[in-house]
Amino acid sequence: MPNNLATRIQMILSDAFTFFVGNFRQIATMCLPFLLGIALFQVILEQAYPASPMAFLASVALDAVIYPIYMGALIQLMARRARQERPTSSALITAAIPQYGRFLSLKIMVSFIIFVGFSTLLVPGIWLRESNAILGNFILFIGMVVGIWIWGHLAFAEFYLVLFLTKPMESIDKSIKSTHKQISLIIALLLLTQVPILILGVAMGSVFVTLMPNPIFQLAFTTGLATLELFVHVVLFRAFMDVMAVQERPQ
Repeated sequence: MPNNLATRIQMILSDAFTFFVGNFRQIATMCLPFLLGIALFQVILEQAYPASPMAFLASVALDAVIYPIYMGALIQLMARRARQERPTSSALITAAIPQYGRFLSLKIMVSFIIFVGFSTLLVPGIWLRESNAILGNFILFIGMVVGIWIWGHLAFAEFYLVLFLTKPMESIDKSIKSTHKQISLIIALLLLTQVPILILGVAMGSVFVTLMPNPIFQLAFTTGLATLELFVHVVLFRAFMDVMAVQERPQ
C-alpha cells in the first residue's frame, strides 16, 4: 500500500470513480427516487415561498429524515460489493431500515457539530467584514478551516454505525480516533470533491434563479447536484477502507 499522500489520494479517487461509474445504474435506481423527491419538495416550496428561507430549511429537514435510508443502503452496497457480492437494491434498502433510528440520531448529531464548528467563526467573520474587511475575511477563512477539520474527523462515523452496528456516540468516537493520524488525507479528499460541488451549487444556483427560473431546470440541477454528492460518500468509503487497512497492517 503506498505511503505517499498524493499517491494514496490518486488511488482512492480512481477506485471511487471506477466504482461509481461501474455501479451507477444500481446507485441511481436505489438513491435517485429519494433525491428526486427531496428536490421536488424543495422546488415546490421555492415556487410557493420565493422570498422565504422556509423552502431551503424544509428541504434540509426532509433530507435529514430520508437520508438514513438511501445512505444506509449505499454504504451496504459499497461494503458488499467489496466482498464481491451482488445484492439487489430492495435487499439493501430493507437492510437499512432497522438502522434508521440510530442513523437519524447520528445524522442530527454530526450535522449539529459541523454547523457549530462552521458558525462559531463564520458568523463573527461576516459581522466584522462590515467594519474591517481584512480581519473579517481572515476569521471567515479560519472558520472554514476549523469546520472542514471537524468535518474530516466525523467522516467515518456513518460507516462504523452501519457496518459495525455501533451506537451514534460510539460511532463518532471511533471516527475521531481513526481519522486522527489520517486527517490530512480526509481533508484533501473533501477539498477535491465536496468543496467544488458546494461552490458549483452556490454559483450555478444563483444563475438558475436569475437566468433560468424554470422549475424543471431547477429540479434537474438540484437532483444532479445531490447525485454528485453521492460520489463524495463513495470516495470517503474508499478512504475508510484504506485507513482500516493501514491500522490493521503489522507495525
